[in-house]
Amino acid sequence: MATRQIETLKAATGLRPVAIGLLTLALLCAAMSPGFAAGTHELLFREGTLDTISDKATLEYRRSVSAPGSRPLEQKNTGPISLQLTSDDMAEIHFGAQGDRRRVGAFPASVGNPLIMYFLETVVRDLSGLAGGSPYYMRNRIKAELLKEHPVQEVTVKWGDRQVEAQSVVLYPFWNDPASDRMRGIETLALSVTVSGEIPGWYYALKAETSEERGTRSALPDTLPAYSSTILFQGLEGEE
Repeated sequence: MATRQIETLKAATGLRPVAIGLLTLALLCAAMSPGFAAGTHELLFREGTLDTISDKATLEYRRSVSAPGSRPLEQKNTGPISLQLTSDDMAEIHFGAQGDRRRVGAFPASVGNPLIMYFLETVVRDLSGLAGGSPYYMRNRIKAELLKEHPVQEVTVKWGDRQVEAQSVVLYPFWNDPASDRMRGIETLALSVTVSGEIPGWYYALKAETSEERGTRSALPDTLPAYSSTILFQGLEGEE
């Protein structure tokens, strides 16, 4: 199953190579490593999450970025996200309001909702730009974190006028990182994902944030202000 998905991803048009690499490693490790506990992987990269979405419907999300001292980054990366299926079974992601809307990728819908790949890549891009660090190193640390099993918390979330059951998991890709003393506060990054079978497209919230609790690092002049990036589900439009 993993091999088929990987080949499908490689054949996709409009997919960033780094996003392919991120999901490919997660799929390979889930399929090939006998010691890998697949629960977290299956939760984060669940298959079939777009199977019930019509190609006449659009999944709507909103991304909000907070990066004090970097107003252009906040303005450029805060805005609506839409995901729509095409007639050739691709899932297209667009960012921006009408008049400034651009396609950011096209992904095989058979693999599942590609929003999480977009989320992770935009966080890496933001943080590497802010901290001046290597995006390759950051991606590799996130990949390594995906090989671990993480506690899953049962939660409830509000959708419309209803409370629905959901699950949430948090990853700390730079916990005890050997390069943390040079990461300017990025080492505190937490990636949290909240999902629910009641939510069309599976993902309710994806959030990345760095903490202001940084010990002695906080007093250093090159330490960055706290950063956050949140993608929240807004609704399903146009479903018949």
